[in-house]
Amino acid sequence: MVMKVQSRFTSLLGSVFLLGALGLAGTATASPINVGLDFTGADWGTSEITGVGHATWANDGGVTPPHRLRLTNNSGAQRGNAWYNAATVEANAAWNAEFTFQITYEHSGGAEGLAFHLHEIGIGADTWIEGQGLGPNFLSVVIDTWNGGGECDFGLKIFNDGAGVGNCHDLSGLGSVADDVYQVVMAYDGNGALTVDVINTATSNSTGALGFAADLSTLNNATFGWSAHTGGAGENHDIRTMSGTFVPEPGTALLVGLGLAGLSLGRRARG
Repeated sequence: MVMKVQSRFTSLLGSVFLLGALGLAGTATASPINVGLDFTGADWGTSEITGVGHATWANDGGVTPPHRLRLTNNSGAQRGNAWYNAATVEANAAWNAEFTFQITYEHSGGAEGLAFHLHEIGIGADTWIEGQGLGPNFLSVVIDTWNGGGECDFGLKIFNDGAGVGNCHDLSGLGSVADDVYQVVMAYDGNGALTVDVINTATSNSTGALGFAADLSTLNNATFGWSAHTGGAGENHDIRTMSGTFVPEPGTALLVGLGLAGLSLGRRARG
């Protein structure tokens, strides 16, 4: 049975949130983009996702449900990226987004982790979890699962335009790194304030809404998606669902209306 994760943002709240931001900042006039993707079900293999590197559509009989968007498998020296290709968005306006992830098959102590990114270099980006190579303007919300020295063993880190924002926030109290399904809930107010809440859906343990200062004022034509890498150890990094409300970049509003998706990750099954 597919686990249904309760959204922390209703459609009404998202609409009011965005309309308020448009009125204050005047950054765009297009209708909001409402994203709702279930990679464990109807959206497995969707053409709205472009994969780079080791990212693939997994059909893994060892996990439930077997379908998911897999950024890396449980091998060393892997890096995978997956980007939403149907539109770019005004990341400097107010937006909210959430996704669920699951890490499985840890071995040799586990691997590096995964991240959600907003950046301006497009759907060909091949980045590490802290946003290396994403250019001067980006946001990375990092779930770090390996202590490389001075980090958390399992923690949340924020990178804005290449610089870390605050310290690593320890997530070990929420539950196990591997196997549990986690939800990451994010909201940006359009004026420099980002909140992130990480929830273990198996136990309902939560960080609560953590506040970060993030200057996204120049991030106005952004691609969003995820990356993961494994380093010298291994684990599967899987994205299960994604939802959110964004202001579209004006030049892509027509493409959204026409439903043009661009290059996409081909359907591939991996047992």
